[in-house]
Amino acid sequence: MNKITEIPYLKIVEQTQQTPDAIAVLHKETKLTYAQLHHLSNQVANYLRSQGVTRNTLVGIMTERGPLMLIGILGIVKAGGAYVPLDPSYPAERIRYILGHAEISTLVTEHQVTEKLLESLDQTLPLQTLMFLGATAEAKRVLPHPASPSNSNGRLR
Repeated sequence: MNKITEIPYLKIVEQTQQTPDAIAVLHKETKLTYAQLHHLSNQVANYLRSQGVTRNTLVGIMTERGPLMLIGILGIVKAGGAYVPLDPSYPAERIRYILGHAEISTLVTEHQVTEKLLESLDQTLPLQTLMFLGATAEAKRVLPHPASPSNSNGRLR
């Protein structure tokens, strides 16, 4: 493949085929093989596709730096989306501004980050889908659109 047109995640897929049991990610006590990384990021990608993420859809990702961030980014890219990184340490107003102005309706995050964010927000986030990454990257939650009556209390729960 031409260096200019290579898709980075395809290198990981290629490495998965060659050495599936080799360590791909080593972070603190967490070790993921190429096969595990490929499997978990595919779960994220499949879920995002089922929620309407297609080519060039902007998807926010807000996680601490580590394996979940890598799994999320790979999943977003595999789904065809473009990821918009959001630092969990940003003030809530900045996060709300970025989500709104970039018209991000899907956010990939992790429970501990979201809990901190929700505590500091008084208004509804402009999200339709919130995907939680966990040990298996399977936990997910579909949220009602902010304008829907079922979310009339003004808070994301």
